[in-house]
Amino acid sequence: MDKLTLSDIKIKSPGKQLKELVLVEFGDVDKFADAIGMKTKTIIQYLKETNLGSDTFKIRTSKAFNKGLDELIKSEEEQVKYMVQSVYDNIKVYKTEQDISVLEKVQELCIKNNLRVDNVKMQRNLAMSYFYRSEIDKAIGFMESAISAEKSHNYLVKWKSELGLMYFYQREYEKSERYFKEVDDLLGIAKEIDYSTMWVHYYRYGILKNNMNKYLSAEKLFVKSMEYARSGFEKKRTIMNIGLTYKRRKRYKKAIEYYHKALEVEEDNTSINMI
Repeated sequence: MDKLTLSDIKIKSPGKQLKELVLVEFGDVDKFADAIGMKTKTIIQYLKETNLGSDTFKIRTSKAFNKGLDELIKSEEEQVKYMVQSVYDNIKVYKTEQDISVLEKVQELCIKNNLRVDNVKMQRNLAMSYFYRSEIDKAIGFMESAISAEKSHNYLVKWKSELGLMYFYQREYEKSERYFKEVDDLLGIAKEIDYSTMWVHYYRYGILKNNMNKYLSAEKLFVKSMEYARSGFEKKRTIMNIGLTYKRRKRYKKAIEYYHKALEVEEDNTSINMI
């Protein structure tokens, strides 16, 4: 799904959902009517009804799409969950004041449908949106609220790393380090953490150590992050920062060596949000 706007934050009726699928698959209602052997006028009427009309229509529709109606039509809860996940997966594009309103509307739907887990994810989403807007205090408040309500180790790895980044931007290095250490502990018990999450954690932690003038620790963290770097973007940034640790230790030849290595890496289009 593309970036959500305020007009997207609404629950679609079964008929509305099915009509959209019909237009995508068949081009217009007339062609769909021909395909299932029913009159266009009848189908238009059925699409206005909550229960989608007759059993015959439902059976023929399922056959036309080769899917059950439960696969074609999403419940209100499923639609809300889909919105939440869409925002979660693409949070880096939600940076404007209107985007905040979009996220708040999605959160209202979570509350209305008693979706506790998704409501907590929206707390995190709001935190990151405020972060991208440089409203760090608000971001920290929302993120701490999300973390306090979350139990999943996998989510906590990501969110505590993001909170550590927020405190880093506030120059509260001790608090930032505390959360990065907590992430280290969680990595020992969390399951199936993806490489990108592992890379960004060690990379952020290394940046913090560099700014705390702990250059050897920073180098070790960057070397660790390199184990998980997959994209050209990740590799180039990591190698460059290893070079920076040498520069700050006045080992200029070694620093130049790593800068040259970084220049040799072909950078792709992969990037991450506010590392």
